[in-house]
Amino acid sequence: MLLSFMGAPMTRDDAKAIFGLRRSNPEYTGTRLDTLARILRDHADVTDVRWTYLPRFSFERVVEVLRRQQSRAALPTLLWFGAECGAGRLRAFHIAVVTGLHDSRIDLLDPLGHPPEKRCRFNVSIARGRREKLDVEGSFYSVDRRKEVGVLCWRRR
Repeated sequence: MLLSFMGAPMTRDDAKAIFGLRRSNPEYTGTRLDTLARILRDHADVTDVRWTYLPRFSFERVVEVLRRQQSRAALPTLLWFGAECGAGRLRAFHIAVVTGLHDSRIDLLDPLGHPPEKRCRFNVSIARGRREKLDVEGSFYSVDRRKEVGVLCWRRR
């Protein structure tokens, strides 16, 4: 999704080929973050690609890092964070494309969400909050603020 936003023509089959995936991948457990950075560097006109990590998800600090990235290069970028489903029964790290920043929310294009509405660049939003878990409007999971978070930073050439 990120490469498409950056103007790289990308079909589903193209994306599978970049990640070395077949039509069916029942054993696939995810992609390493350094691999995602390398793929962006190899397939987009960008430089200085690196992850910036924070020890926990502080909404204010995450927005600060995202705004700094936005000043280096226009959004979108990737956000990696701890997600929790249900009453804590399922916890995992998740990744989505950041498409918008606001004082009270971070807009994401999330592969786990419903397709976005027409002419809308996001399908879920992380809402600012003070609780241990942040609500994700439009999704079935919440953000675990205790977990590490990463922002993919880069510059256009």
